[in-house]
Amino acid sequence: MGAVRKMAARAPRAAAAAGVALGVVEGRAGEGSWRVRVGPSVHAMACDPSVDPRVVDEAAASGARVVVDLGAEPVIVGALV
Repeated sequence: MGAVRKMAARAPRAAAAAGVALGVVEGRAGEGSWRVRVGPSVHAMACDPSVDPRVVDEAAASGARVVVDLGAEPVIVGALV
């Protein structure tokens, strides 16, 4: 028989950081916000102040992907146009 190792108790893992994702802009959701499909769900979100809203509108028109920060309040942080 081998030695029995005692496993140290681990603290519960904190929720993983939300990270970033690619989305498709479906259109405007109001002044300064857009409807963005990320996977199977659609979210209304604003764009980061560093992103020109015209770029997001162009992505909506062309079907190009946008980069979304999935933090507590999802926000568009870039576009792949």
